Amino acid sequence: MNAQGDANGYGISLGTHPQCRGETACFYGLLLARRGESPPTESVFRQVPLSRGITGYYFAHPRRTSFLYWVYDGVLYGIQLKVDEETVIDIANSAIEETLGN
Repeated sequence: MNAQGDANGYGISLGTHPQCRGETACFYGLLLARRGESPPTESVFRQVPLSRGITGYYFAHPRRTSFLYWVYDGVLYGIQLKVDEETVIDIANSAIEETLGN
């Protein structure tokens, strides 16, 4: 795992061993948040509904990695994981519900 952060956000890279830097097969995924950034605009992303009426932007990379981004309260959140679409959406919805509470 490798983590970076500052006043505008954070990024956490996930790997299968401590020295994994996202450049090899050991890379598993990425979690991020960046204040003031927008979701991707590339045509490969499609809109998906998330909890609380939030719109997500999803893309399935050919190397079996799911990319999902959404914006809440001026912050862009992102998940890139080697999981299927349903799983990454479930993770995002869980994060949204945990953040916003009941």
